[in-house]
Amino acid sequence: MKLVDSKWSEPELAFFSTDKGWDFEPHISPKGDMLYFGSTRPLNDTIESTRMHQWYSKRNEDGWRQPVPLEKPFVDRFTMYITASTKGNLYFTSNEKGAKPEERGIYLPCKRKVNT
Repeated sequence: MKLVDSKWSEPELAFFSTDKGWDFEPHISPKGDMLYFGSTRPLNDTIESTRMHQWYSKRNEDGWRQPVPLEKPFVDRFTMYITASTKGNLYFTSNEKGAKPEERGIYLPCKRKVNT
């Protein structure tokens, strides 16, 4: 949606939305140059979605690029609600393997490193 003359436009589906899964929980980085979201869409050229993954799309002068999945350490762990700080750190909710119920919560894995 766009804010035009103090009024919201009708929502439009993002060009990269998928019909082979579900996209959810979008977050724009503080600089406005990265869009993070969860998705059950297929990874790369696979036909079926194996499970939920975290994806990102980088903004350039022409708009948003095609999204790609975040790689390690995100690929083999359960992550949701990913968000970025002004320093580029990524925070997320997780239920880490072997974690006790009281250890489930918000994690900070590492400084963001995204291929451009």
